[in-house]
Amino acid sequence: MRIDANYTEDVVGFALESFLTLLSFPRHRFSIEPFSRGKERWLGADARLHGRIRGFRPFYMQFKRPTAYPDFSTSKIVTDRRKAGLITTPRALYFPLRQKRETHRDFQHNVLFRLRERLRNRGLGDAAYVCPLFLDRSAYRLNLHWSGLARWGRFWRHHPWEIEDVMLEDGGRRIRFDRMPVFAEHISVPPHAAVTTASHRYSFTESGTDLCFHSPEALPDGSMSLATFLDKVSARFLDGGEKLSPDGSDQMLSELIAGVDGDQNTAASTFRPEGEDPIGRWFSWGDHLRSEYEIEQFALVRWKDEADLF
Repeated sequence: MRIDANYTEDVVGFALESFLTLLSFPRHRFSIEPFSRGKERWLGADARLHGRIRGFRPFYMQFKRPTAYPDFSTSKIVTDRRKAGLITTPRALYFPLRQKRETHRDFQHNVLFRLRERLRNRGLGDAAYVCPLFLDRSAYRLNLHWSGLARWGRFWRHHPWEIEDVMLEDGGRRIRFDRMPVFAEHISVPPHAAVTTASHRYSFTESGTDLCFHSPEALPDGSMSLATFLDKVSARFLDGGEKLSPDGSDQMLSELIAGVDGDQNTAASTFRPEGEDPIGRWFSWGDHLRSEYEIEQFALVRWKDEADLF
């Protein structure tokens, strides 16, 4: 008997985007921003705001919802895991890869995989699937409630920036995402290899361990919590680590676009970012990834101090 989560992937994306964009650190001039907006959203006031960005680090997520089989199931998910010596009790959770649209040159999984390769080659950001460990909407909502309302109410008792004292350590050089419980309740699965078909699935336990890629192939070190993923993405961001400056970011953007298009020796680019503003071009790219592949583009952003604006 297959058990489907009774909520949509849009719910996951909305919830996590809300939590991420609430994380603002005024004293350190740092925030997490969605970088997926259409042209009408990054003109005008948004474009003026871009001038305050000192540096940024992009990262990518595709939000999934889990499906499960109980341990007594004869499904391929369970039998594959048993053969690989992986845990199946009380049930195995999984999510499938997306099928390729007729208009796509490649599978969405390979797009995410190549985005990750290019970012990691530069020591700059990452890309992963992100999936809750809840099947029931009510349980998921309750977890979001306690993480979002109960904890934030205490954090922000006097001033919004008190969260910096809770979330930052090592002299303000490291962000402790594990101190937000909601991030620990999501599994992060980086795409580990390119595929030639979308008929694959990633499965894991209810605690997000014992990852299996259903070729099948056990990937014991292939998954982590969303908190750990964000820790890795943000490593040394506040301490002189690699960042893109707005005016110097076009080369990296071109590399990512080439990665989505695949082999540039045989295929011309199908996407041209719009706008004269560098950050606007990144927003245009993020909007393209969202509409074509349902991949969300985010960025860690370091803002200029007031003195830097004059």
